[in-house]
Amino acid sequence: MQPTRAYVPSRSIPVASFTMRLPRLPRRIEGAFDYRADHLMLECDIRGRSCGLLVEFVLHSILGQLKVGFPRHLASERELNKLDDFLSRLQRLTVPDTRQFLVYSGATRFANRITLDESLSTYLRVDEL
Repeated sequence: MQPTRAYVPSRSIPVASFTMRLPRLPRRIEGAFDYRADHLMLECDIRGRSCGLLVEFVLHSILGQLKVGFPRHLASERELNKLDDFLSRLQRLTVPDTRQFLVYSGATRFANRITLDESLSTYLRVDEL
């Protein structure tokens, strides 16, 4: 997994699609141990497809620091890669059914409408706007 350079929101996901889960021991052994979870699982379910992110103390701390302006490049690369991977999986969950995307290049100042096949692996059509 390689870290991204920036996040660019391309769609929104309703908060109701997300769930935070606290792990628990199976009922048959929960009384045998003094178990306290040291992590959470953030899960997203969209139209029956889901993905999750294991949020341990280090990642939770980094997210809090980033929220108040801590420079991203100084944070743990391993934890940021986990976050990037989760955001990539979220992106795949929310791909529109139309398979059409508008792409704008600030460098060339050109805009294109791109239509992909259902597997998202082949361009069916590219129109210059």
